[in-house]
Amino acid sequence: MVYFDDRAQAGDVLADKLSSYRDTETVVVALSKPATLVGRRIATYLRCPLNLMLMEPIEVPGTPGTAIGVLNQRGDFVYNQKLGKGLRDELEMEFHNTFAGAKIEKFHKINSMLGYDGIVQPESVANKNVIIVNDGLNTGTSIDAITEYLKPIHIERLIAAVPIATIESVDRLHIACDELHVLGVIPGNFAPEHYYEESADISEEQVAAALVEPQPA
Repeated sequence: MVYFDDRAQAGDVLADKLSSYRDTETVVVALSKPATLVGRRIATYLRCPLNLMLMEPIEVPGTPGTAIGVLNQRGDFVYNQKLGKGLRDELEMEFHNTFAGAKIEKFHKINSMLGYDGIVQPESVANKNVIIVNDGLNTGTSIDAITEYLKPIHIERLIAAVPIATIESVDRLHIACDELHVLGVIPGNFAPEHYYEESADISEEQVAAALVEPQPA
């Protein structure tokens, strides 16, 4: 299994595998705030923009870390397929009002950030190769959220670049993407920070710096 000093190192390894996209009509889209540190190294090497896709999980009450689905920045909600339809239906019946309130709250939070530099916009990805990046993938829910967002937008190719992913996530990537680069595949769930020496606490300042860092000449 692969381990990294930090997310920047993982980005460097992935960047080398993506060299054919250097100086092309390409944009890197990070699917989480920690992913911006991976994506920055890729974007710098490829000399292309880095954007952040905003999404928020809707968690199941009483089960921290378990989401019934994810809300993307356009307001699309995609279910966590790992839970299974029967369980999702039961949870929707039991917590319908809770989930409805959480969606409104999370969408308001997303909207408060949409004007920030580096947040992905339809025009920033249209007619381009889109490289989606995360620091680790346990499920395919974030992949479903970005592909749902991209459905009405014409893009050239969708490429995934991920340091660590589960078998389930890789299966989802094969379906959703035209090309994928995964450095390590594991059979079960994992905490992404286990594979990095650096802290899992990525500050807002680090994210902001990654998004606005000037491109090299």
